[in-house]
Amino acid sequence: MSEDQALDALQHAFDDAFMRPLAGPRTPDVALVAFDLGEDRFALPLQELVGVYELPTTVPLPGAPGALMGLAGLRGQLVPVYVLAALLGTPRPKEPPRWIVVYGRTEPVALAFHVLRGHLDVAPAAIRPLASRPLAGTFVRAVVRMADGPPLALLDLAALDAVIRPPSEERPQ
Repeated sequence: MSEDQALDALQHAFDDAFMRPLAGPRTPDVALVAFDLGEDRFALPLQELVGVYELPTTVPLPGAPGALMGLAGLRGQLVPVYVLAALLGTPRPKEPPRWIVVYGRTEPVALAFHVLRGHLDVAPAAIRPLASRPLAGTFVRAVVRMADGPPLALLDLAALDAVIRPPSEERPQ
């Protein structure tokens, strides 16, 4: 192809781009925080979280339920820290958790886990709701199909919170 032919092809492609109809509005991606618990990969919607932090010093409480790791001071508040693997009924890794996600603006709760994968933006079409919830009890609400790896189990934060703070308890929203 000569230089003139290449220039004509480039000009034709440029002009054709303006002839095509505009693409419709794009559905915004869903922001997720991805993490591992042992061999399993999980995610939580970023919009439902207050923050992601390295696990601060946590003080165990005598007689506390098995999943409650203890209390941690976070931004001037005492926050209960629960071991997410214990809540889900998955095997706990030998090493202590390293990260927490915090949810609940008025009464924060922290969920501790071991490996932070990071922030992901996924297309809504990649999230497949489950018809039934056999995985990790009733805590997995969907599966996130990943183009470059194994799927993630999208956790239902409301279902986890109902176990931590049963609905019968009076608390501000």
